[in-house]
Amino acid sequence: MTYLDIITQVLRRLRAETIEGAQVESNPYFRVIGSLVNDAKETVENSWQWGALRDTDYIPLVPNSDSTYSLKGSADNNYVIHRIASYSNTNPVDPQSGSERMYLRWRNVPQMKQRYQHPDAVPQDRPTDFSVVGVDSNGDIKIQVFPRAPGMAPNTEYWLEVDHSKTQDMLVLPTDKLIVPSLPVYSLATALASRERGEIGGTSTAEWFQIADRYLSDAIAYDSALYANELNWDGNIDYPNRTNFRFA
Repeated sequence: MTYLDIITQVLRRLRAETIEGAQVESNPYFRVIGSLVNDAKETVENSWQWGALRDTDYIPLVPNSDSTYSLKGSADNNYVIHRIASYSNTNPVDPQSGSERMYLRWRNVPQMKQRYQHPDAVPQDRPTDFSVVGVDSNGDIKIQVFPRAPGMAPNTEYWLEVDHSKTQDMLVLPTDKLIVPSLPVYSLATALASRERGEIGGTSTAEWFQIADRYLSDAIAYDSALYANELNWDGNIDYPNRTNFRFA
């Protein structure tokens, strides 16, 4: 559903006249509705790690002095790293066997600093560990890998495969398409608009928020059913003190 479609759905529920694409920015009230749509979008996006927001980035490990790399597009997008793998540039990953893919261990910052305590002694090899070490000048998340990537720039012997989730940029153009489920978004946007102007056709603002919550709960249930295996915590007898997990 496009940005204009969502605004239209909200206006209909407000018993207001619908608009054309060129009118989205032509009137202060329409701009307010557009802002409420984006507020609702962000709320819905942050309610669950939606499958539609999941993606994979590929980063060439060009050798550099501190082995840090930026995750492009991670600034202000609630970027969540699921896992990171490395693979050789000369042996592309086989999706069937995964024989050339190796998942990196996630280290905290002190652990990574310890590994780089003596930079000249850091080995050059295929990365096996990574750590989130801050943000760059653009606000994008920076990660550091260990060992340091081998070779001399601009040669690339290894790549990183970063599985992640991140929120969609703000909807601006009338043709911009929403990625997450649309029903909870325009229902919540209607509730927000109702709070500003009062009761709509006999439906109170509180009822609109209840309706939006129900639609959001249903949408999360449908989407989470696609990733049911991620909702189980697997463990073994070596971890008797953990809770909320089942024995594999």
